[in-house]
Amino acid sequence: MTTQPTSPSGAKRPRQFTLAERMKLFPLDFEVHLDRNGKAAITVRENWERQNLVRIGPFDGANQLVFSPRVHITAANVFSVFLFAVEKDPLSNVDTYNDILTYDGGYVPRLKRGVEIPLAGSPKSAYEAKLSNHSRGTAIDLNAAWNAMGKPGAAEGQKGYLGRIIAIADTIRVKQDGMELGIVCGAHWKGASIDPMHFEIGVWV
Repeated sequence: MTTQPTSPSGAKRPRQFTLAERMKLFPLDFEVHLDRNGKAAITVRENWERQNLVRIGPFDGANQLVFSPRVHITAANVFSVFLFAVEKDPLSNVDTYNDILTYDGGYVPRLKRGVEIPLAGSPKSAYEAKLSNHSRGTAIDLNAAWNAMGKPGAAEGQKGYLGRIIAIADTIRVKQDGMELGIVCGAHWKGASIDPMHFEIGVWV
């Protein structure tokens, strides 16, 4: 049995950044427009992408999956530590990297799934809380087909199971820019918000 790491404050896992923290640490230069279906969508300026995004990896396992996430430069080292830990798997003798069957996205400029769209003509600030963390390059998705948002995800022994990888994510600690950063997994969220495919940058407090 693996015990959860504990921070000085007693937290067993890192927490998500607040919206104010995300806006300060990962400011996003974006515009809101309507897509071909008349739905609100966002476009991120290319200059922001060039200045703030990097590719990490590539990560390559025995299952032939090779992927190289595009993430925010501030998040790059944290995700690298996490994915290299999955490859080496310090928690068991299982080849945990092979639990990753599909890589389903890092940086993708979009709104959160299922959010209520602000009224037409609303200022950009109305959209800040609606932005997916993928828009800032601070989240990645794994094994999406078996771990859909709103569902508990694949159980141990089932295809797409992420339990061992989630356990590793919960232990990641990277001291950077005066903070101790980690990985928050959506598998720990509750109700309709549960998102077991989702791994994002968080902070230990």
